[in-house]
Amino acid sequence: MTGPVEIEALIIYLPVHDLEATRDFYGRDLALELLREGGGRLVFKIGGGHLGFQQCQDSNPLPGQAGPILTLISRNSARFYQYLRRLGVETEIPPPHYQRRIGVHFRIRDPDGYRLEVQQSPAPTIGFPKTDGAS
Repeated sequence: MTGPVEIEALIIYLPVHDLEATRDFYGRDLALELLREGGGRLVFKIGGGHLGFQQCQDSNPLPGQAGPILTLISRNSARFYQYLRRLGVETEIPPPHYQRRIGVHFRIRDPDGYRLEVQQSPAPTIGFPKTDGAS
């Protein structure tokens, strides 16, 4: 980017109630690299970006159905799904799920209720067959 301000990176901070459960889920279960921890915050490296979590007060709302969806792109959704199942992570939208617009995907929730959608890339139909009535 050229201009008066050069943006080098982006960290999106999401509020969480249980920082330890969040660290375990993203660090241990999803195997993301923890870059920083302290002051009630966690920052993970994810691909070419960063994802942060901040301990919130009990009065702060957490996401519901209208909350954000964090999309993780994987070259092998089927293997990612099987891995999460072995860990006991339940899916909200289980595979095989196919939509013409985004390809093969499934959705899970983290310990604070944030929706994570795993999409297959680069070949969206590898790993799971198309389902009848795919949109």
